[in-house]
Amino acid sequence: MSIVNTPKGKSILSNTISGVSANVLQNIFLGAFFIILTKSIGLNKFSEYVIGNAVYQIVGAFSTMGLANLFIREYVQKNKEEYSTINFFGTELMLSLVGFLLIITLSLTLYKNNLFIIQVTTILGINILFDNLIYCVKAIHIAEKTQLAFLKITLFESFIKVLLAILFYYIPFNFMVFILLLVVARIFTLLLSYKSMPLVIKKEISKFIQINSISKAIKFKKIKHLIYEGRIFVIIGSVNIIFWRINSLLLSKLATKADVGLYEIAYKFFSIAQILPVILLGTIYPILSKNYSDRNSYLTIAKKTYQQILLFSIYTTLFAYFLCPYFIDLFFGTEYNRAIKLTQHMFFALIPFSLSLVQAYILLSSNNEKLDMWLNIFNVLLNTILAYILIKLIGSLGSVTSITISFILFYILQSIILKRKKIQFLQNIKMEVTTLICLVLITLLISEYSIFPKIPAPILLTISLVIISTYARMKGILNTNIFIKK
Repeated sequence: MSIVNTPKGKSILSNTISGVSANVLQNIFLGAFFIILTKSIGLNKFSEYVIGNAVYQIVGAFSTMGLANLFIREYVQKNKEEYSTINFFGTELMLSLVGFLLIITLSLTLYKNNLFIIQVTTILGINILFDNLIYCVKAIHIAEKTQLAFLKITLFESFIKVLLAILFYYIPFNFMVFILLLVVARIFTLLLSYKSMPLVIKKEISKFIQINSISKAIKFKKIKHLIYEGRIFVIIGSVNIIFWRINSLLLSKLATKADVGLYEIAYKFFSIAQILPVILLGTIYPILSKNYSDRNSYLTIAKKTYQQILLFSIYTTLFAYFLCPYFIDLFFGTEYNRAIKLTQHMFFALIPFSLSLVQAYILLSSNNEKLDMWLNIFNVLLNTILAYILIKLIGSLGSVTSITISFILFYILQSIILKRKKIQFLQNIKMEVTTLICLVLITLLISEYSIFPKIPAPILLTISLVIISTYARMKGILNTNIFIKK
């Protein structure tokens, strides 16, 4: 018998594999969209598009107020009356209107001399009106453990985006019309998302769609109450997006437009690597919240999750470091070779990022969201300050170096807090974790500083993977039985 089973007899591992498969395919489509768009409008225009998109995403993070985590936690704990679906939807709709106005204000303030960026930001900003409702649907799917259905819809949207990019590449037309077509695709995604939800939820939402129900749902008192109750999740949800997008804005002000585009290429590769830890932890989060009272099961799941995420981040870091030169040359061409070093250095952050993500979900599921909030605030402020300083000192490379340093310190602070809270799930594997990380560092240092220049990169990668895998198997870290229903 497994420690935790998901509905319909599916294991956490099988749900995660399904989710990762859908997400990988989605990111293949988004990657194709990204590459085709870059080739269609050139690096400088693409960089301006990235800047506008960054403004839109930062405001979008604030507009949702991070209320999904609060809704999911209360929903699975059966507090459905206080945190009703209608209240959730009504609040998000009102917040989206505020967000759209904020996007227009920011674009006019920050980039008043660049009409292209203002136009891109404004048109993309229309998406917020639909993004927040899609965000609600996603939260319901996660709470109901049916997120795979939602992923299939977003996968279809990504496919539509690729088709639009191909059309734009072969039959060039006004770029603003192209952006409007992306908005239309987002509206279509919202409609499909609504149809994908359980019948009971759809009946509740159908009441909300009526004009009189909307007026009842969108009330300042209810919005104020939800935001107050979820104020910690508001900050957590917002600062996470700001963390990843602020460097693009800093580069737009402190470096060249080309640097913004090159950074975005590095981030795109890194964001693909985030898929598995985010999907796995999104699947496990409701389970952890439910099983917090069962201390043994809770800590065992946390420990095994940590081990598997660690191994994944190690393998991905090594593969990305050694293979990204080939991928960038293949997909973008030699004129984008400056993005290689940025991508390699950004992947230095994957291990501390992934492990800190595990510990963040442990803090949230154990009702320590306030501590997680302050840690996230510290992390985004630290990254912003470091990025500002390092970009001035070493250029675009400083934008990725700041991310790695920030996550290392973030992880250390998390570990100290978990120890003080007596949530210690790594007591018996600290040596194994340290050894694995040291093996990765040795491999990267050998390659970065050409300590053994005669050893080809593929051979060095193979040797390190064999050593790491052998050690992990000897210590039982490769065993995933805890996730599988027996």
